[in-house]
Amino acid sequence: MAKYGLKYLFSDKEVREQMSEAIGQKFINPLDGYQVPDQFGMYSSHTNKRVKATLIKFLSAVEPKIGTSGLETSEERLNAFQDEDIESDNGYVL
Repeated sequence: MAKYGLKYLFSDKEVREQMSEAIGQKFINPLDGYQVPDQFGMYSSHTNKRVKATLIKFLSAVEPKIGTSGLETSEERLNAFQDEDIESDNGYVL
C-alpha cells in the first residue's frame, strides 16, 4: 500500500490483481457460484462500485460466449482476453 498523507491507498498493481482475479474466476476459469466482489482496493466506495459495475457489464457481454468456437478452453479465453483486436458483439474489447 502506498501512503498518501494520512490515508493509505492501494497501488495500481493491487487493484489490477483484484480485477484480474474477478475476470479469471468469471471468464477465464469460471468458478461456479463466484460473485464479483464489492471491493477492489480503490480509494472510495464510489470508485469501487464503478469498477464492479464496469466488470459486470463486460462479463455479461462475454460470459455467454464461454464454450463457443474459439473460447472452449481457459487458454483460448485467456488469449482472447489479451488480444486487443477482439471485440464482443456489443463492441466491448475483450
